[in-house]
Formats: sequence, C-alpha cells, structure tokens
Amino acid sequence: MKKNGYSDKRIIAALAVLVILAAAIRVSMALCDMPTLVTKTVSDDSFYYFQVARNAAAGAGVSFDGVEPANGFHPLWFALLLPIYHLFDGLTAPVHAALALEALLDVGAGLLIYSLVVSLTKNRPAGVVGAAAYLLNPTVIMHSVNGLETGVYLFCFCLYYWYYLRMLGRGKFSTKEIVTLGLLSGLLMLARTDSFILVGVTYAHLVFMRGLFRRPGVVAASIGAAALVVAPWIAWNLSTFGTIAQSSAGAYGIVMRGNLEASGYTGADIFRMRVSDTLQLLIWTIPTDVFGWGKLLGVVVGLALGLAPAGGYRTSRVWVAVRSACVPLIAFLALVLTHSLIRGTIKSWYLIPAAAVAAIFLGILLGALDPSALFASARGRIAGALVALVVLSGFAYNGYTAWGRGMYSWQSEMLMAAEWVRDNVEADATVGSFNAGIIGYMSEREVVNLDGLVNNTVVPYIEERRLWDYIEKRDIDYLVDSDYSILKDYRDFYGPGWDAREHIVWIAKIDDPAVVSWAGADVSAYRVIKRPAAAQ
Repeated sequence: MKKNGYSDKRIIAALAVLVILAAAIRVSMALCDMPTLVTKTVSDDSFYYFQVARNAAAGAGVSFDGVEPANGFHPLWFALLLPIYHLFDGLTAPVHAALALEALLDVGAGLLIYSLVVSLTKNRPAGVVGAAAYLLNPTVIMHSVNGLETGVYLFCFCLYYWYYLRMLGRGKFSTKEIVTLGLLSGLLMLARTDSFILVGVTYAHLVFMRGLFRRPGVVAASIGAAALVVAPWIAWNLSTFGTIAQSSAGAYGIVMRGNLEASGYTGADIFRMRVSDTLQLLIWTIPTDVFGWGKLLGVVVGLALGLAPAGGYRTSRVWVAVRSACVPLIAFLALVLTHSLIRGTIKSWYLIPAAAVAAIFLGILLGALDPSALFASARGRIAGALVALVVLSGFAYNGYTAWGRGMYSWQSEMLMAAEWVRDNVEADATVGSFNAGIIGYMSEREVVNLDGLVNNTVVPYIEERRLWDYIEKRDIDYLVDSDYSILKDYRDFYGPGWDAREHIVWIAKIDDPAVVSWAGADVSAYRVIKRPAAAQ
C-alpha cells in the first residue's frame, strides 16, 4: 500500500531508524559518567529532585536536607523518581536510570508529533520530517537528559496538544472527549505547575472559539476532572505549608528584584528591562538557541514549498491545521510572557516546547506537498537531498559545538566542592549552600538549601532580610558555594550591618583551572563563626 507516493514499509522503516537513532543518542548521554553529566547537561537544580526523591524513598520525608519539608519541584517527575530510588542503590545508578527514562519520554514526544502531523495532513512523509526536526534538534536532545522535569513535561505537552488538535480536526466534541481533555489538563499541570497558563489558553479557545460556552455543564465536568487529578498535590501543599505556592516560584525573584532596587533601579526601570529582555528572547534567543539555524532554514523551506501548490486540496487541509496549531503556539507565548514580564525570570528549559511547536508547524506546512510529484524528477530529488543535508548539517554543527562547551561547564567546581565537603567536613556538621543541589546530593552530608528553591522555611527570612538569623537558627557550621552568591548576591539579605569578617572565616578555595568559574567568582568554603548562645 502507498501513501502520497511512498510505501508504508519505507515510511515505517524511516521512522524506526529515526526513533532508534534518537533514543540511542539520548540514552548514551544518560549513561555518561557524573563529571561529564554535570558539565554537559545536568543542572544543579536537577539534584534537588534527586536528593528529595532519595530522602523520600529512604523514609526521611519530602525534604532536601532531611529536616524541613520542601515543595520546590514539579510533582509528576518527582513521583516518577520515587520508584527509581526504591529500585536502585548508590548515588549514580539512580541518576542514570532517571535520565534514561527522561530520554525515552522525550522520544515518545517525537512520536506524538509524527502522529499529530499525519492525523492533520494525511501525509506520512511530512510526519517523519516533523518528528525528525524535533528528535534531532541538539537543543532538545541536551535538555531531554537534564535531570529536570523537562522530558516528562515535553511528553505531556505533546500528548496534550496531540489530543486537542486531533479533537479539533474531527470538529465534534463528545462529552467523553472533553472530560478526557480535563484529565490530560491535570496531568500537564502536574508535569509543570505553570502549565495552568497553557490549559487556560486552551480552554479559552475551546469555550469561546469553538462554542463550548453553550455546554457549561460539560465544561464544568472537564474542569472538575482536571481538579481531581491535581487535588492530591494541592491538598498536600495546603496541609503541609498552608499554601499551594511552591517555594521555587518566587524565592530567587525576591533577591533579584531586591538587588536591583538596592542599585537604584525603580519599578519602571525594572519593567523596561523585562520588556527589553523579552524582545531579545523572542527575536533572538528562541530562534537561535532553541531552533538553531538548521531548523530555521527548514521552516522557511517548509513555508515556501508548502504554499507552492496554493489552492489544492492539500493546501486547504494545511491551512485548517495551521489555524489549529496556533493554539499551542499562543499558549506557549502566554507562558513565556508570564515568566519574562511578570515573574522576571526564565530558565533555558522553559523554552524547549518552542521546538515541539516549530516541528509541528514544519510538518504541517510540508503536508501540502505531494512527495511523488516533488521527487519524480532527478532535479527534485537533488533539491530535496540538498535541503536535508543543509538542515542536518546545521543540527550536527550545533550539536557538536553545544556538547563541546557543555551547558554547565562551571559545575565541575560544584562537584569538586561536594568531594571537598565529603572529605573535610565532619559527619555531624551542617553545611549551608545557595546552589546546593550537587553539593547536597554528592557530599552525603546534611546540606541546607539557602536560596529557598527547596526550602520553604528560609523564604520568609530572605524576604525580611534576616537570612543570618536563619543560618544561626539551623546551627549551620560551614558555607560552601560560589563567592558571588555568598559575598555579593545575598550579602544585603543577611541582615543590617552584616560584615563577612565577623561572621565567616575562609578555609578553602575550590578551583578547576580548566573552566571559567560561574560569574567569574571562586567557589570557596567558609567556617561560620558561632556567637555565644546568649547573644543569639
């Protein structure tokens, strides 16, 4: 049987090769040694997940330091990590298993893109191209094994819009379909809690653009299904912390805004900076860092070729699909603008859904083509091969350079710091750190997170600028981190008149001469000068 001039067997074979290659690349990266992982793909924040999951699996509670409960993580990825830490022993084996799982989930996202494009365009070769644009994107590959929630989030993102856009394509919405959308909405919000923005945009489209306002009971049932899925997470947060807000949502924003205001910036100045950063993000960062020039060229070619046979039945179908695909595009933009303009902080992994949206658009645009006609002549086959060569060479070059420099080269010093703590700090001592992930996980000492990402109890002390009171309350013996964090970023948050000479004593410099340290500052270890109990 043939579809669009290509046999099913050839299409399936091409897809199978693509999936095997994509999985092999990702899993091989997941199995790299720890020094390679922490400099190439796995961020310090990832180790917050690993440490909290390890403590929870060991019966020490949902806590980073084994003392204070924490909610600075996204629940679905945390839930998937728990059985891994029950099954695997040691420090590194669970990490490799977690990264391999994350890698395979991301490959699943690529398969969902293929299925969605085929469903919308009835063009299987276009589906393969769309999946390839996603699965071979080096930025996606690097982030698919970053140890964060990114892999499961991308899978849930693609699953959500695979379901919704296919539902739109059928035109009629049964009660069962709409309630199922609610269940998937809940799952997406568990994958990343800020996905309530994506869900909100999607439901706004469904209700106001597709007439579901005429069926309020069904919409209410769908929202109820979503609420049912997230209810355990909300209930746990309310019972444990008295709020549904995660500590990671605003902890660093407090410090960033506070330091800007201390430097003389007004609220208007800060907003103008956010607008400028947002424009740069949309115009430059996403196109270059997330897509790479290979995919950008591919989208342009897809647009040109896809619209070439304007007026044909394939093009009509494509335009319908493009309008549907604008829903995830607009939802993603709303998410980005919320982080960049309102919160004022955005991480690189927040942007990766852009690659999935772009791959969907590329596949849809190419769906207007008839491969049998396009490649009937030698000239067409040569042109197609050249375009593929240029796009893939762009991906290969981007991947080669990205892997060479690594996303977190400076983290080699954090790994060295963890080793220093393990070898030099007493077993019953307590260490404080702002960037505490790697140090807390790899040192096997009690390490207290001081920036509030996975420590809810420290956040009020940061807000009230009396962080040193918390350090004394927790009886912290050492501070180990970048001097930028200890002596500059948080300096004004310790308390009025805080003087390093009166509170800490430098004892070690931890340096990897092969890398440029984060923010150009050394990683150092300090002993905390303890005040007499009566003076505290």
